[in-house]
Amino acid sequence: MKSDIQSIMVAGGLLSRHLESYETRHEQIAMAEAVARAIKEKRHLVVEAGTGVGKSLAYLIPFILRTKEKQERVLVSTYTKTLQEQLVRKDLPFLEKVLGIDFRYMLFMGSENYLCLRRLYRTVDTGLFDTKEKILNLDKVLEWSRTTKNGMRSELAFEVPWAIWSEICRETDLCMGKKCPHLEGCFYTRARKKAHQAQILVINHHLFFANIASGYRVLPRYDSIVFDEAHLIEDVATNYLGREVSNFRLKFLCDKIYNPRTQKGLLPYAKVSERLSGEVHTAIERVNAGQNRFFGEILLKLEARPGTHRIRAKDFVPNSLVEPLREFYGVIGRLTDEIRDEEILAELDAERRRCIEIGNDLEIFLTQALGDHVYWVDIRERPRRGQRVAAKMVPIKVASILKEAIFEETFPVILTSATLSVAGSFEFFKRRVGVENGDELRVDSSFDYQHQALLYSVRDMPDPGLENQKFTERVPEIARDLLRACGGRAFVLFTSYHLLNSTYDALCGTLSDMTLLKQGDMPRFALLERFKQAQNPVLFGTSSFWQGIDVPGKALECVVITKLPFAVPDDPVTEARLEEIRKARKNPFMTYQVPQAVILFKQGFGRLIRTKADAGMVAVLDPRVHTKGYGRFFIDALPSCLRTEELDTVRTFFDKIRSSRSEKQDGSPA
Repeated sequence: MKSDIQSIMVAGGLLSRHLESYETRHEQIAMAEAVARAIKEKRHLVVEAGTGVGKSLAYLIPFILRTKEKQERVLVSTYTKTLQEQLVRKDLPFLEKVLGIDFRYMLFMGSENYLCLRRLYRTVDTGLFDTKEKILNLDKVLEWSRTTKNGMRSELAFEVPWAIWSEICRETDLCMGKKCPHLEGCFYTRARKKAHQAQILVINHHLFFANIASGYRVLPRYDSIVFDEAHLIEDVATNYLGREVSNFRLKFLCDKIYNPRTQKGLLPYAKVSERLSGEVHTAIERVNAGQNRFFGEILLKLEARPGTHRIRAKDFVPNSLVEPLREFYGVIGRLTDEIRDEEILAELDAERRRCIEIGNDLEIFLTQALGDHVYWVDIRERPRRGQRVAAKMVPIKVASILKEAIFEETFPVILTSATLSVAGSFEFFKRRVGVENGDELRVDSSFDYQHQALLYSVRDMPDPGLENQKFTERVPEIARDLLRACGGRAFVLFTSYHLLNSTYDALCGTLSDMTLLKQGDMPRFALLERFKQAQNPVLFGTSSFWQGIDVPGKALECVVITKLPFAVPDDPVTEARLEEIRKARKNPFMTYQVPQAVILFKQGFGRLIRTKADAGMVAVLDPRVHTKGYGRFFIDALPSCLRTEELDTVRTFFDKIRSSRSEKQDGSPA
């Protein structure tokens, strides 16, 4: 296969004959050959491939060549939808054409991403939604359902809130299977059939872990896995393997059966006796009263403070829901005994199972029965809906779970990302996700950072760990000077909303020639689109803008990193992990917090240069990269580029960028 890869990827090879601007990338070839070896020898492979290497082609080509020899299936799992779309709309069709190999591929998503026609029509009939906005949204989905071919939420041309979509999407518990009156038109069934025929199946990390949680009933059998954006699999696994019970979830469960205010729900359509109907009303009243007491006790105990609250004590509030939920479960069971309508039966059976699940999860939460989990309460204000109170629990460590479910198998697993190593080692990443053997490869970016990028850092700045208030006051001043030097087209990245909001407020009105955009003012995708279209935009963002964002070209020429992205130490999951490390008599700061922050720091830097034509600056305002011993891990993790601590150098750098751009537009030699 090695010679095949060479003939495809070298100068004069297949790729160069189909791509006019093709350049041989030796880093890409090295990665492709390593993937081919891993496939052949059935070994795991961890690959850090810098931005611009073209890692998707580097792992796709060996697996496509493999389809000529064996009828095997590879899962390609990503975190972002952007990468999924790139794979199925661009990379795979291109390779199918260029390589001349007949192979089957598709994008397969979790069932909740597909419209369920039966649930859609049932929701319309039962009148579950009672506000004008929700009814209008439902009508638009109904119209769309008549023309869509795939029924996928991502294909909607308008935004449908999850509160609505969750009631009309396909759900495993609610599926009637062969008894469904809409079986022939079922979008998910069609997609699942295609998935079983595909040789390259593109999925996301959430679906992969859903498959594990379901006992491997979601995905077809597979012979190998590629995890792209692999630096995120620990977080996804942690969240997906956790549990949660909220007051909103309980209320919606009751309203689904019968909403006393609107007098709608499944009950009016069930056509049961008055006696049984009365029992349902009483049971719902008891559950609502019980959840008001239960979550009210929690709010009282925690003084209703918004945020996260670690719960260390067992039975920290009485379980005032155990009896009401048991009664509710029994009443739903009696309802199903009287009903003959298959659709309503399917819905009621699902609600009954959810009732059991909620009861079990509450019992586990209060008794802290899972010793390897961390428990906390999350309190959030919701406009027009009051306080959302959620009891949560997740595993502290997932390495042993992933090791058993993935890495102890005999098939090859490829893990790749632009950010997996710290100080030249994969040890941190491998330890966190449970990889104990296999090969490793680091290939640097093919970009010329010495000419494309400038790193500006600040030494004379208050230490945010010691003088946070003084640091907070200085950030807007320095950010303003930098933004004026670059003329906008910038991301300003934060680790907290407090610093984001104070900086944004301080800069509003001082940068009149720029369009200032703030995370939280509109949905993430809308904010990004606005950024791409606005005049001299500056986007102020937190964690979700540090990674998975691709804005190539002159639209983004500056990334300001305000603080080193250390995880908040009192976050319940982080706190529990630090305690585990201390128990093992290790230094949690150097063995966990610094490596984790370095990987996210590299992701933030990576937002800037996305193509060979890009140029710009990354500014780091946190002085600890200079003043602390661990600061070198952050700076050394970045590509070799121009570096400065002088603002005049920044101005000169951007003057050259503008001059070069003007010359190119004029047709003069740059």
